[in-house]
Amino acid sequence: MDEYIDRENYCENICYCSNEYCDRVSCHIWKAPAADVVPVSELLALRDALYENDQITMRGLARLNMLIAKYGGYDHG
Repeated sequence: MDEYIDRENYCENICYCSNEYCDRVSCHIWKAPAADVVPVSELLALRDALYENDQITMRGLARLNMLIAKYGGYDHG
């Protein structure tokens, strides 16, 4: 799974905790625990597949849509 923060990208392009470079030993991003996340696009694909195959109730579909809207926007397309 993807991490919520791309640590490599953050270190190379954003973090300069030791003046001109990221010092991974003291950097707060590298010390923080990582959380595995699922991209919203995968939730949308799962929702569509479940709906197309009649494998989700309307109540479940509504709850899944609320979750998608809350954490990643809602794709009306």
